Amino acid sequence: SSRRTPTSSSARSAGFTVYEGDGSDTETLREAHIEDAKRFITTTADDDINLLACQLAITKFDVESVYSRVNDPDNVDAFDSIGVTGIDATTATAVAID
Repeated sequence: SSRRTPTSSSARSAGFTVYEGDGSDTETLREAHIEDAKRFITTTADDDINLLACQLAITKFDVESVYSRVNDPDNVDAFDSIGVTGIDATTATAVAID
């Protein structure tokens, strides 16, 4: 994608392969070669989109390690219930400080 976010630029600089697109669309995920992914990470500001994308990564593409930004801390349990490691802003800040 031509869009570059600070998060994706940092991830690329750290050596990660980054694809930007609609993670809730199976065709987009296929185009990003998700079937070869060891890890899948969603970072949108929309928990519903993140949850759907993670669910697809797990159920359709059998990705082993799935992580997601969780914008509303009340939604962490929903991510956890499907096997996603949810990272909310409070947790991320606490880890960064520690």
